[in-house]
Amino acid sequence: YSRLRLLTSAICFVVVFASSAAGGGEDSWVPVVERNTNLTVLIRTSVQGKSPGFGSGITIAADYVLTAKHVLPDDSTRSNGNYLIDGLAGWSAPSTDFSLARKLEIAYVSARYDFAILHFKSVSPNPFIGPQNAFATTQIHQGQNVLVMGYPNGGNLICTEGLASGEAADGKYATSASVGIGNSGGPVFGTSGGLLGILLEGSGRDQ
Repeated sequence: YSRLRLLTSAICFVVVFASSAAGGGEDSWVPVVERNTNLTVLIRTSVQGKSPGFGSGITIAADYVLTAKHVLPDDSTRSNGNYLIDGLAGWSAPSTDFSLARKLEIAYVSARYDFAILHFKSVSPNPFIGPQNAFATTQIHQGQNVLVMGYPNGGNLICTEGLASGEAADGKYATSASVGIGNSGGPVFGTSGGLLGILLEGSGRDQ
């Protein structure tokens, strides 16, 4: 419990909102992508009588995954327990195979912010190596290059570059990176590889 509490305290401020403008940059993201591919998780939620929902997440500790709260089933569904959440880490093949997915359970849901922490029920076959430089401690600056990793439309892993906006009144940031449904909860990195936050939502045009 104490470990989970420390994790939630660390991530309360790292939230990112995506806009629709086009962006770009000249920095090489290859080391960041290579470091974090196997830590980025495709999340599937299944509720009887409904089509599956998809989102993204980032492994922040051994078998613990940070994602957006709205990726999860709604409150009433979570209360009755009639749902299934599973995930694939680092999936980059053209088509997804959820027969290889591991089941996820909800470890923590923020009452105030749009984030949650999930926990894989089975141990990962790969040793955990945390996000490069872990949580970034530097301030996000307007015009800063950022990288969004995630699984739009529940497909394979996609990485898109964009620019960060200045901080909004609600403490969120916008990015020009192109995103879509399924990117929610995916990690946003700075050029140093530090985790700046997670994607909370995309623009209407992207979605």
